[in-house]
Amino acid sequence: MFVTRKLQALKATQLSQGYKAFSALAGLDAKTPKEKLTFGSTFSDHLLEVDWDKTSGWGAPLIRPYGPLAIDPAASSLHYALQVNLTSYRPGLTKLCSAGTMNLFVYWINEQGEKELITAPLTRGDILPGVTRQSILELARGWGEFKVTETTITMPSIVKAEQEGRLLEVFGSGTAAVISPVKLINYNGKDVNVPLDAPDGKSGQLTKRIWNEMTDIQPRVESYTIYPSEFEEVDVVLTRWYAHHGIGRLNVLLQCMERMRLVVFVHAVLYGRQDVLDIIHDRLQFVHLDQNAEACGKPKLVYKWKDSFVLAAHHGHVQSLQYLHKNHFKRTSDTSVWFVAAANGHVGILKYLHDHDVEGWRHSIMEEAIKHGQLEVVRWIYDNKSDMQSLAVVNQALGVALEHRQLGVAKYLNQLWHAKMHR
Repeated sequence: MFVTRKLQALKATQLSQGYKAFSALAGLDAKTPKEKLTFGSTFSDHLLEVDWDKTSGWGAPLIRPYGPLAIDPAASSLHYALQVNLTSYRPGLTKLCSAGTMNLFVYWINEQGEKELITAPLTRGDILPGVTRQSILELARGWGEFKVTETTITMPSIVKAEQEGRLLEVFGSGTAAVISPVKLINYNGKDVNVPLDAPDGKSGQLTKRIWNEMTDIQPRVESYTIYPSEFEEVDVVLTRWYAHHGIGRLNVLLQCMERMRLVVFVHAVLYGRQDVLDIIHDRLQFVHLDQNAEACGKPKLVYKWKDSFVLAAHHGHVQSLQYLHKNHFKRTSDTSVWFVAAANGHVGILKYLHDHDVEGWRHSIMEEAIKHGQLEVVRWIYDNKSDMQSLAVVNQALGVALEHRQLGVAKYLNQLWHAKMHR
């Protein structure tokens, strides 16, 4: 990391456009299949290296084979043996610090019988004030379901909790991985086993829940009020125009008024006008959307265009969704499409996403349907998603339904639960 004075100097320099990257590669390895990519352990076979100094700025880029970097022995990252985790335990006091470069969280039942999420306090001076750490604390406190505490954690207290069956989960948090569950801690030559009781067996339930909530916030999945009221007026105008002139003259309108293309496109998605989408795609190819939005003084509509998948899912327009999917239009998040369709009860959209293997399915989508009382969606999810058919998942879903007083959904889930119990 650069100190402030170096950062200011860095901002004053730019990588010259006149430079061309020189390649020192003899060849490239075959790409690793997507399904075999492993976070943190699968790397490219090459890297880009550019020298920089305060006087000359950036040098010529060099693409060279992947390999070790030369580090000055005086580099601060080497001073405290961070890479061998000597900071994890303070000698003698066994206070937990960081998990490598991640903040550490412990979820347990404390000695007073309360469920509690704990992380080390920043006041000690040896804890990284991570952004993800702060986000998790705010998120958990907002739920109000268990105690959230910033206090010192010691290894003897962890060992005791594990022996008494009070240790529930341990996980690290950081910018890259967001959440990383801990399965085992080796302390004084003995293993402390951490439960992994989520349906997928890879993390605890709270760890999985926090990961889902955090990653859903990033593409704005948690918000469903993204549909501009101004399109009600647009709908009145365009509906009258279509009725008077016919769809066949739409290309003439758009050629004469190029800046209308974006508005017409978003309206077609929002109101399920497949005939309009076909004309835009076949005759005009719908180019320069960003420029059109800027020209008509509606730059925010580009965001609506990029969220056109969500618009179609919100209103249940299967044909519009199919058009967008087949023509590879931009979208902010496939997960948000699943969530919006579930929350608004559009089984047809969910079926399309399922049949065409659209990514983004998560267990918490069932909870979203339950919270909104979408019984038909809950039925469809149970019938079509094998990972949602276990007794543990049904029992958890039943709890969500009761918590949100969705009695119709609760009755259905209760019937499923009893049927599974008596098999």
